[in-house]
Amino acid sequence: MALTREETAARSEVVTRLRKEGWSYDRIGAELGLSGGAVQDWAVRVLRLPKQRVPRVSRAPVVAVPNRTCLCCRVPFVSEGPHNRLCLRCNRLESPSPYAPNPGGGTGRRVPVSRP
Repeated sequence: MALTREETAARSEVVTRLRKEGWSYDRIGAELGLSGGAVQDWAVRVLRLPKQRVPRVSRAPVVAVPNRTCLCCRVPFVSEGPHNRLCLRCNRLESPSPYAPNPGGGTGRRVPVSRP
């Protein structure tokens, strides 16, 4: 439903005044019987007001998963996350570069090393 010129002028005056008072678009929408998103879209398009910036909720820092068992040597180690399945020793076993070819015959499996 389109607004008349008088309704547009009245809504413009209300929205502009309430935004200057520090009201959020959600609160203005509740006052006018509209959603906050509808009020913000209308205010940005018609009144050229800036969008309301919603602060992002920071996520909790990733915590190292302790005591994961290495899939190669079966020794517990502190993991960096779900991607980390091999201990540092087994991860660096035989190949100095992750792009180096496997000299073990192309099976893709690592040869277990006996530990002292």
